Amino acid sequence: MRCANWWIYRQTASKGGCKVIVLHPAEAMNLNAANALLKVEDTVICCCFWSVTQAPAACCRPIRKPLPVQTLPGPPTDEALQWLTHRHT
Repeated sequence: MRCANWWIYRQTASKGGCKVIVLHPAEAMNLNAANALLKVEDTVICCCFWSVTQAPAACCRPIRKPLPVQTLPGPPTDEALQWLTHRHT
């Protein structure tokens, strides 16, 4: 969170757009970090926070409760392997 705090307040968004902060893995955040994130989120203008996790139940309550959830399923295994094989040959 300290690094994100520095980046949010001291760096400008490229081309005047919004900043996006990806928190991955979100379940690694402890309660203190989650509470700090919520305080920062309330004070920052034009900044989006994306919490990425493969274990939503493992995220602490301040992260799970107020945020909308968007499930992004991965591709089928055979399709992913075909794509990876094609990309790396």
